[in-house]
Amino acid sequence: MKASTITILVVFLIGGSCKEMDPVELIFNGGGELGFGFPSAWDYHDGWGAYKVTWENQPCHSGSRSFHISTNVQSPDSSFWAQQRCRDIPRGKALTLKAMVKGNLVGPGIRLAIRCDDASSSLISPGVQFISTEGSSSITGTFDWTEYSVQIAEVSPAATCTWIFLVYLPNTTGEVYFDDVSLVHY
Repeated sequence: MKASTITILVVFLIGGSCKEMDPVELIFNGGGELGFGFPSAWDYHDGWGAYKVTWENQPCHSGSRSFHISTNVQSPDSSFWAQQRCRDIPRGKALTLKAMVKGNLVGPGIRLAIRCDDASSSLISPGVQFISTEGSSSITGTFDWTEYSVQIAEVSPAATCTWIFLVYLPNTTGEVYFDDVSLVHY
């Protein structure tokens, strides 16, 4: 009886060590469900008033809220929703930003972006790492809920904070909704 118990324990331990780790979520309130008058943990830029940036009840991919940006005037500035995280930075690990997006856009469209900052970064600096869907995925036109993603293969050891951006690009018109935003590492 003891030999079979030890064998089962060894198989369990070996099998458990080969299991892929579960993703660790870094975004708070990625579905926009929490908040009073404004979604908790989120910031935005309205392009100095050129864009309507709102927290909407409909349409939603899931839950009851989504992040919305719209304009009917081409602006040379951009607009965005953003979230910053400055703790538990996954240095040396891959970092993936995903979002469900629904749009009716004319022009360059939107992009998803991840920026990693170090201690010397500022709001206008590029940070130590920056990657976006722009140039690799064209997110424009009219489309129903679609998942888009972007990944930093390995977060810099110098990173002290990460930012995610849901960006409405300059010279774009129309509207876009974002929902189920996720930033994970394994």
